[in-house]
Amino acid sequence: MIRLILVALFVILFLILGIPVLGIEWLIGKKHPYAADISQLRIVQWAFRVVLFLSGTHVTVTGEENVPKDEPVLYVGNHRSYFDIVITYARCPRLTGYIAKDSIQKVFTASFWEGTI
Repeated sequence: MIRLILVALFVILFLILGIPVLGIEWLIGKKHPYAADISQLRIVQWAFRVVLFLSGTHVTVTGEENVPKDEPVLYVGNHRSYFDIVITYARCPRLTGYIAKDSIQKVFTASFWEGTI
């Protein structure tokens, strides 16, 4: 229960304190859209890594050296948990998009992302 409270507090603080960062990212995106995309990716990856740490998740990755770094890659998750997105997004080195199953709409914050990709 303590871990859930820590994760919830972190997410709330991240969203509130991230509001000024959105303005800065918007300004960067006006002149350098790709740089803004990468910057936003790194910020979210950092936040997801903190969530994984606070929740006590230990991630073991095998075979990551076999994933090409200079061409598009398709990752297919087995949807065994809602953490699939958190874990993979934190690990993917390049810009990433997701197609989710219908049940993800039951997650409050994830429902806001629907249709944004």
